[in-house]
Amino acid sequence: MLYPKLRTKYGPEVTYAEDSGSHLKTEFGFDVVQVANGRCASQAYHDFIGFKVSKPVLEQAFEDTYGLKLEDVFVSVDMAIGTYTATP
Repeated sequence: MLYPKLRTKYGPEVTYAEDSGSHLKTEFGFDVVQVANGRCASQAYHDFIGFKVSKPVLEQAFEDTYGLKLEDVFVSVDMAIGTYTATP
């Protein structure tokens, strides 16, 4: 919807690898709207539910979203996941 020319060029989905600039603008815009509408979960909520990441699901989602494999971006995928899920 935001980029009709990209839809014409790539179809309904545009991966990060296909057009990184537009992809990042869209993701950032979505995040800004969520924050502006107060749709951020509190730290207490995250502490209550815990936070675990399924590596296979993350790998598939990352590839679907960015058109890249996690190991193409991170030197150590396990370390990156461990850092991402670590609590302060």
